Amino acid sequence: MPLLNEYIDLCGPATFGALDEDNGCNACPVAPPLSQIVKVFAAPHGAYVPTDWESQANFFAAIDNADIADAYIKSIVGKGSLEIQDVTTNAGRTYQMVCRRVYTLEHIMPVSQLVYDFSRVMERNWTGFRIWYLTLGGYLYGGQNGIQVHFTAAVLAKEAEADSHEESLLRFVWYADGSPDRAYVPELLNNTVGV
Repeated sequence: MPLLNEYIDLCGPATFGALDEDNGCNACPVAPPLSQIVKVFAAPHGAYVPTDWESQANFFAAIDNADIADAYIKSIVGKGSLEIQDVTTNAGRTYQMVCRRVYTLEHIMPVSQLVYDFSRVMERNWTGFRIWYLTLGGYLYGGQNGIQVHFTAAVLAKEAEADSHEESLLRFVWYADGSPDRAYVPELLNNTVGV
């Protein structure tokens, strides 16, 4: 398992690249994309993964939630968010720099028997897989190789209210030098496959 997911390729002087002519909130021709995470795709090591991660047909062909041999990607449907924390180091006495980031994706889903069993595996900090995540705006994050998870957890909390439902809070944590590649694949939102 790599110690750090490396997404930013800076092998020389950094350049900014191009930006929109008119940038800022007032200049957006359309609304910014919705950011809620609605699906997490988990690919066990050795599982079939898409040859082109930006192709919805290739991704659909790699998903099989009924597979019990860990040969295919699992589609985990719910709602989630991503928190990013900088890890800094001091270079000299006055200069502080970011050396990596800790990404924590929390994903909530209703509990069925299969979700309960899956959550119990995640409770044991199983990290033998890579993930991609899809936002409500249709953006798929993770790049061609996905994101190597370094820590997992699950919380099967019970609420005190009479009308509360069982939910599983899945937590995926990884270290990286920056955000992963993304692709616009809104067709993946229509996939009804779920755990």
